[in-house]
Amino acid sequence: ISVRRATIRELRIIQDLNYALFRSDARRDKFLNHKWPYEDGRAYFRKRITNKDSICLVAEVNKEIVGYLAGSIRKSESWRPIKRTELENMLVKKEHRSKGIGEKLIKEFLKWSKKKGTKRVMVSAYASNKKAIKFYKRVGFVPFNLELEASL
Repeated sequence: ISVRRATIRELRIIQDLNYALFRSDARRDKFLNHKWPYEDGRAYFRKRITNKDSICLVAEVNKEIVGYLAGSIRKSESWRPIKRTELENMLVKKEHRSKGIGEKLIKEFLKWSKKKGTKRVMVSAYASNKKAIKFYKRVGFVPFNLELEASL
């Protein structure tokens, strides 16, 4: 297993992985725009790959990209002036889960975040995604903020 920064040549592979993430999250959020990975997602991932305040990592097994992680430095708010990064989205292909790949992606992201001088790292997960929440807790994240939503 190797983890490294993604290259612009791998943009389409990352978009495909992100599309798989959208498909897996569809049962949790019926409002997801499944065209996003190939429309606005193209510019989003291009920026994560090329911008110095963003990162896109890929995990490879036998030269096949089996997972990715995208994140960036968050804008600091005056009410909470702390530099932090956000792990915005990640996916490891189903057949490659529970092999330490996600953990390696996160460790590399945390190393990058530290080099950038951030003090906190955040990640969001659907409240119903118990596996993701358990995974993030296992790798060191703790509950901090709860976002609630109401239907109209």
